[in-house]
Amino acid sequence: MRPFSRENMTHIQEIFQRETGVSVAGKGRRHVPAGRVLLAAAALACGFALTAMAVSRFSPLDGDDFSLFAEYQGEGVIAVHVENHSGKDLAFQPALKLMRWSTAEEVPAVSDDIAFSNTVFPGGGSGTMTIDLSEAYDVQRLEQPLEDDYYYLVLTNENFVFGQDWMCTVWFAPPVEPPEPEAGDVPRDEALDQQVEEALRPYLELDLTDVHIRRQVLAEYYASCGALVEELGIRLVSPVTPQIVLEDPQPGVILDETVPADCQYLLTSLNWHTLDACFVPVGAGEADQALVVSALLPQRKGDTDGGAPVPLVYYMAYPVEEARADGACALIRGQLVPLADLGEKVVYQDGEYVIYQVSDYFYTDLRQYVDAVAAWRGDVYLDDSVWHRVEAIRDYYTNPEVLGNILHR
Repeated sequence: MRPFSRENMTHIQEIFQRETGVSVAGKGRRHVPAGRVLLAAAALACGFALTAMAVSRFSPLDGDDFSLFAEYQGEGVIAVHVENHSGKDLAFQPALKLMRWSTAEEVPAVSDDIAFSNTVFPGGGSGTMTIDLSEAYDVQRLEQPLEDDYYYLVLTNENFVFGQDWMCTVWFAPPVEPPEPEAGDVPRDEALDQQVEEALRPYLELDLTDVHIRRQVLAEYYASCGALVEELGIRLVSPVTPQIVLEDPQPGVILDETVPADCQYLLTSLNWHTLDACFVPVGAGEADQALVVSALLPQRKGDTDGGAPVPLVYYMAYPVEEARADGACALIRGQLVPLADLGEKVVYQDGEYVIYQVSDYFYTDLRQYVDAVAAWRGDVYLDDSVWHRVEAIRDYYTNPEVLGNILHR
């Protein structure tokens, strides 16, 4: 066999260059056709542009930039309360994954027919997204109690990629008979009170935990409130939702001694709500909201990391000039309330807003109220320790001196 020589290498290079058009010369400057240079430059520019666009579009929202809180309303319908604390718009896609916590496995759906409404939340905004799973999942099976387990939703705004998906715990506790509405012991004009009561009683006596009934009558309820205000010539002031801060428990505050001191903030949640714990409107208009502190109560004995939300403390904010006007009234949970009578309930005031603590209009007896809500939810564990937690949270967030330090703009 003849040895491999430089002449052989030269022939191989010539053949390779002839077949591929690519020079393999070991020395000297290689000349690349101008078209290929332009194509490479264009590809590189496109890559930089796509990278910049990806950073802008897919830069993730941190967990502190928003909060999600799911409430099951029955019949497969979930209300997800969203607060967008960031400066970016948050637009959820009409897609989700329903998961089991213990296995991290997706619950199989019977169809893809999931209905979403109100999925866009502007930067700094808040609201409620409604998700109807009744056609996509076996609702009766979801409502069966789980032992040492629970479900959670995975929501997305980018097809479950780019890290833009978030978990939101949900408990499918079937609605039962709600607690009876209780009127707070606050003075009102008896004649006006009677007229308001007669006009609104038919709605308040309905089982509003039934999502079908609620969908049918809430629009009628709001229309009746408007007609009533016009008929009686009431100077009604609508509540507003200013950008206010209600801080977590201050260092050293213990709401539950069975929970580590550095985890006390996990025992409460804070959200704006249009409906109360029994799905009764908090105000007279569809946009009327109350700022609600909920106690997160354990679902099983021994749980110490929060759990099922039970609304405890209600605050409502009003424009200060309108609230101080002669004859100014508010309609709170179907009750006509002269704002002049709420002087002792003021917990914050500045040149623009006045905020009242109005929990008395939602219940009078704390124990009866929590018992009723716990029975309705069906997923709350109560013992003496939990009761101490409930009372401590209520006392802390209704104390005017405390609120003076933790409630601000």
